[in-house]
Amino acid sequence: MVTQKLTTTKDVRFSYDEKTGAIRSFFGAELVGPPKELEFFASNVKRDFDAVGESREFLDTNKEEFRLENISLKAMEVSAGRAIESVPFQQFHHGVPVYGAELVLGLRAIDGHIMSGVNKIDYEIPADMQPEEVLLTREDAADVVSRMLETKVRQLVLNREQPQLFVYRHSTNPPDSKRPIAKKFLERVGLDATAVEDKLYWIWQVMVDTWEPDGNWEILLDAIRAEIVAVFDRRRYAMPKAYVFKPDPITSSANTGLSWNTDEKILDQERVAVTLEDLDKPNAASNYTLSGKWVKCVDLEPVTFPPPQTAEDFMFGAKERDFLFTMAYYWTTELIKYLRGFGIQEFNDQTLIPFEIDAVGLGDGSDPENSHFVVDSSGKAYIAFGEGGVPDASDAHVIVHEYGHALHYFLNKRQYCYEEGFCDLLAVVWLDRFNSKGFRREEVFPWDNNQSICWDENRIVTLSQRFDDDDFKTYPKYLVGDILATALWTLFYSIGGNEPDPETRKTAADTVVHLYLTMLRQVTPYADKEKLGLGLLTADQAMYGLQGKYRQQIWDAFKRRGLWNGNPPPPVAPLISENQTCFRTRSPDEALIDTDVSFNASFKVLDKPSG
Repeated sequence: MVTQKLTTTKDVRFSYDEKTGAIRSFFGAELVGPPKELEFFASNVKRDFDAVGESREFLDTNKEEFRLENISLKAMEVSAGRAIESVPFQQFHHGVPVYGAELVLGLRAIDGHIMSGVNKIDYEIPADMQPEEVLLTREDAADVVSRMLETKVRQLVLNREQPQLFVYRHSTNPPDSKRPIAKKFLERVGLDATAVEDKLYWIWQVMVDTWEPDGNWEILLDAIRAEIVAVFDRRRYAMPKAYVFKPDPITSSANTGLSWNTDEKILDQERVAVTLEDLDKPNAASNYTLSGKWVKCVDLEPVTFPPPQTAEDFMFGAKERDFLFTMAYYWTTELIKYLRGFGIQEFNDQTLIPFEIDAVGLGDGSDPENSHFVVDSSGKAYIAFGEGGVPDASDAHVIVHEYGHALHYFLNKRQYCYEEGFCDLLAVVWLDRFNSKGFRREEVFPWDNNQSICWDENRIVTLSQRFDDDDFKTYPKYLVGDILATALWTLFYSIGGNEPDPETRKTAADTVVHLYLTMLRQVTPYADKEKLGLGLLTADQAMYGLQGKYRQQIWDAFKRRGLWNGNPPPPVAPLISENQTCFRTRSPDEALIDTDVSFNASFKVLDKPSG
């Protein structure tokens, strides 16, 4: 067994207890040394190890960092997955478990290397809090709860052998782990909960099932005073469902004749029912709102129309304004979770606060088409959608495009013309996995830019225009951006994006997005096209080693768009030497559209021509 020592840092990989300085969490295999032998990865042969033994040794080695002096921990059942094994340690006080107080370590399944820890130990239980203070026995606890409820409910089921003694501290901190007391149940049975914030109790945990009112309850009974401290609902409720387009009526129906003038009954046939995940718990009126872990629907801009709320499901007609909010919530939530999967810390940190969206921000009056991502004067970033023509929030492509701007902003890597291009590419390449018919998959905004109104025929990712066109410097920003999008789409096709297997296409899409995001972290804001192209080559090296994996495909995709000539330079030599360049020769004034661009972070990003 190799002793694993933790190296602490001040960055986001660690959190610490404010009072004791103890580590509350850490995430990162690189923080624990020495590293295990890499041949286990190379050979994919699992090393035999004792997960509990490795974890105990780790805690003993790092006991000062976790402030484990005078703390009693007991290893519980190991949870083993394909990549991670989890070892939870339960805290005990004088032999009695402390409610909710665990320290959980994550170990790499292939070699037992410690990768993470989450610590919820209670460090402030006084030593003189003794079990001898408890006055009620297990049988007493069952009797007390039975007497409290037997005349208040039609039927009661209670296992008299189940009640378990705990040390319990009532706390609503941190808020993301807050469990609301079942106030409605207590009101119906005419009882009160005596829980006081931050107070310690000896409690008996009593599990009860009732009918009329129906429910499954966890009752925490004061083991000294025989009073109810708290009641929690043991049920886990299904999230509400909603109707959405998936991704839009034209793509799902393969019918280009549909438009906003199409009868609502026909458009309704293109809705599908989805589960709205990560919603907040119902409010005081028992209604769900479109506010959740990642996204919060709000009413911010000139059209006054509040987001819907309901005690049931969000099932709205295709032309109802409420439908626009469900579209915005669903697709933005799914996109954020997708982007978080790339593990970019700067972005993931920014998404810990729900992102605000006004799905009905601009009506059908002046300049209604300009949906926008914006940072207001107070520094708050949000998206508002317009309703002119086709309401923008009814097209998943528009929703994804707008959030692409938020992605660049959160990474502090705004790119102006080329940002527009990647936002278009992101919408097309990510939503392609929901296009089961493969219908017109190269089009951006197929629903919002449908043939009945067609406000821009060039919003596609299969353009013929190139970076070296004679009139390139006169191109509008969206056309310039979609030349980049076309190069990225070509790359997508060359690495599996045109294969019949949907999983191969998804992998190709994920690779292109990942390469772009990795590249973006290397360049400055408003980088020119040459730096973006070269950045993709080095992103390939960063992800797959010095030789890269997609070097030739990246080079060929941008070569077809006129960015450079010849073959890619070998990865072992500098990409550009002092005496030779890989790019076409251009006059200085041709760089105008790529450089010398100013941008205000509070400026609205407008995505369609007005007027």
